[in-house]
Amino acid sequence: MHIPLKILALVLIQTIQAKRKDYDVMGHRGIVGFLRSNLDNHRVRVGQDIAFTCQVENIGNYKVAWLHSEKGIIAVHPDVLGQNERIKSTHDNRDSWTLIIKSVQESDAGKYICQVNTEVSMSISGTLSVEVPPDIIDEVSSSDTLVQEGMRVTLSCESTGVPKPTITWRRESKHDDDREGEQIRLCNKTFNNRLERWEETCHSVDHYVGDVLQLHNVNRFDSGVYLCIAKNNVPPSVSKRVQLYVDYPPTLSVFHQLVGKVKGHNATLECLSSGHPPPFHFWKKDGAFVTNRDGKYSIEEGVALGAESNKFTKLSIINIKEEDFGRYQCQAKNSLGETSGNIRLYEIIVSTLPSTDTTLHQSQDVIREDYDSPWGEYGVVTLSQNNKRRRKEEKRRDRQRDKHKLTKSENSLFAGSGASSPAPPCSLLTLLGLGTLLWPTPLTALLRPTPLLRTYSLLILLSFFFC
Repeated sequence: MHIPLKILALVLIQTIQAKRKDYDVMGHRGIVGFLRSNLDNHRVRVGQDIAFTCQVENIGNYKVAWLHSEKGIIAVHPDVLGQNERIKSTHDNRDSWTLIIKSVQESDAGKYICQVNTEVSMSISGTLSVEVPPDIIDEVSSSDTLVQEGMRVTLSCESTGVPKPTITWRRESKHDDDREGEQIRLCNKTFNNRLERWEETCHSVDHYVGDVLQLHNVNRFDSGVYLCIAKNNVPPSVSKRVQLYVDYPPTLSVFHQLVGKVKGHNATLECLSSGHPPPFHFWKKDGAFVTNRDGKYSIEEGVALGAESNKFTKLSIINIKEEDFGRYQCQAKNSLGETSGNIRLYEIIVSTLPSTDTTLHQSQDVIREDYDSPWGEYGVVTLSQNNKRRRKEEKRRDRQRDKHKLTKSENSLFAGSGASSPAPPCSLLTLLGLGTLLWPTPLTALLRPTPLLRTYSLLILLSFFFC
């Protein structure tokens, strides 16, 4: 009886194995099937590792294969096609098969399929999305650009990345303490139907979004550093610096056109210029070039505060002499033009004030008044305000001298020769005048002029004049 039982058991096993091929592909429960309807979708950054897991029940002797929607078969467990060391197929000896991809690359993105090789193949799928940080392609993007004032310039910035990066243009600040940066001037031309002509309208913005930035009718203030910034929410964002140079003729400013100095002192003449290319500076004195000369002339040049395009030049004149006074000219010149400014150096005369009662002579003060210049600190010699008070004092002394002379003339009327005596008081002169008027003889004496009458008349005149 044991032999028939063994035969019966063998028949049953073969029947069960035969029924494994007998499944319904229309969705009814079969012996072979997936435990999940889809694979997990993955979104990873380039360089990371991912794993797709496929769970199959009652697989029997069938094989699990891994496919890529564009590349075809990747692996048939346990073998991997193409000997790709980054890809590996594993099995947990139960119902889970796993495809592992290490150090994901951008080319790995796509649809992955887990397939069982039954007579009518069974499969489920999932998607791998690979995020790639932005990168700027230097070869096809703008580099440092040079244009002349009034022209149009186009700045472009090409980038790669997944998702596609957004390009934003900004201007770099020219000042270290300004974090917001300069504004971008955008201009557009529109046709005015009423005037029948094209008109240009401009406005300024903090930033501009787009791969291409066009600047129309550029001027010297548009020069500077422009930043092309690429972002796609996959850190880090990247940027590229594009330096825009704008050529224009030089301009020149003279802070003081008149400078006064005393002989023997030193003087500093200064002018400020701007231009691109950076201009060369020249100094002239009455039409002749002035150069560095020890003990007489010293020329200094440098960058002014506030802008790199502003240059200053200083001419220092040491121990001024008579021949140093006159007209000086500061010139600035570059390939697009030249300009100049004039400075006149004049002499300040040091005078002395006279004194009446003493032999003390007081010299007029010359004061150096310091002030701040946009390009440095230096001073100009001017007359002190105290001179106004000295002029008033001089007038007061003149009045005292005039009064003193008048007093001497009065004393001469009442003093003998070689001696002086004080002038009679006003009261005495007044009484003498009144006596002359009340004396009975004046009326008759008018008909006969006598010395006594002349004396009385003089006394009357003096009494009214001084009192």
